[in-house]
Amino acid sequence: MTSKPIRIVKTINNSPPSPLHPPSQNAILPSFPVDKEALTTTLSTILTGARRVLCVALVLLCLMPMGAEAAEPDMTMSRNLKDYNRSTPALYTARMAEMAALRTACDTNASTVTTIDAGVAVEILGMDLNGLCIRTKSGHVGFVKRRKVDGARAEPLDPVNTPPYSVMKYRYIGVVGADTPITFASGEPETRAFTLKKGTRVSFISIENGMCKTVYAFSEYAQFGYFPIEALSSLQPVSTTVDNIPARDMPLASYMSFYKLDDTPENRGRMVNIQVACDYMNALTVTPGGKLDFNNQIGPYSRARGYQSAPVLINGVTQLGSGGGTCQVSSTLYNVVLQLPGLTVTMRRPHGPTGAPYLPHGLDAAVGTENLNFVFRNDYNFTIRFEAEAHDGVLFIAIYRVDI
Repeated sequence: MTSKPIRIVKTINNSPPSPLHPPSQNAILPSFPVDKEALTTTLSTILTGARRVLCVALVLLCLMPMGAEAAEPDMTMSRNLKDYNRSTPALYTARMAEMAALRTACDTNASTVTTIDAGVAVEILGMDLNGLCIRTKSGHVGFVKRRKVDGARAEPLDPVNTPPYSVMKYRYIGVVGADTPITFASGEPETRAFTLKKGTRVSFISIENGMCKTVYAFSEYAQFGYFPIEALSSLQPVSTTVDNIPARDMPLASYMSFYKLDDTPENRGRMVNIQVACDYMNALTVTPGGKLDFNNQIGPYSRARGYQSAPVLINGVTQLGSGGGTCQVSSTLYNVVLQLPGLTVTMRRPHGPTGAPYLPHGLDAAVGTENLNFVFRNDYNFTIRFEAEAHDGVLFIAIYRVDI
């Protein structure tokens, strides 16, 4: 790949907050006397390859405020049962969504510790994208698949220092400057999963060893995917505060998901519907105290509004319906909203016990009927707007503050 300059847009206070210590909404981003954009752009221009990546990383580090915490919120729990016991502090309380075997490892072939019935209260000690370590009231500790637990009712034991269940902060956005594959293991092209196309807007969690880290979910299995930072033509941090934002174009939160590019009539309709829903969302703002009602404002999902027939997922069953694919837009938006405590979800339903294949389990928001809708209220004292874009299999959504 030919190295090209990375444009780092207004890079400031981009230090990743801890998952258990989210940043204060009132935190003030520090100001710097140097022209950060000119500095980073110049350095990116004169350096190439690995040296350029290292330079960019050093610039990002230098522009972080002194004393900033460098830990990142991830979903990589220990899979060693010896790391958990009866006294391990719990993160969340929840109930079983269905009967499940509590196992000694995150493997269906692992030994069974005990069997837990549906509806039984449990404590969540650790989690990753596909599994949970839980503890029963009787003190049994073991692993289950995420879908076995009702994540919609999971509550943090320490809501001040623990984020909502499954929330991950996506800390950067950017634009892909050249076609590049996402890999499941950093630097291993044989594990290629998906190719990001030039011009695609992306959102990702962190930068690790010159690789951008994101969540790649398909076919009910989620894992971390990686792509090189030097594939980006621009890079911008997501704001760590909702106040004192120095730039109108700095997002408050962002997320991206992936959709299929199969050239079939049904999937072509689905891709059209995703784009139509993005177009409607881009025209919206939500004022303080106002609500976004997905069915009423992005829908109705009729042909007259540009929607086509495509597969829809209802209670885990796929069938054709008008507006199929809009659920991925509402679900991706849901994951953006979850990152902002001043946006209150008033209605959200999953697609059924299995969730949606394009997101980690428990993070989907189905729409399309009276009982399936996504609604949230803006409890901030400022108006918000949206930028939603579908590009070659990537659905990108970000939320911005309007009155900057």
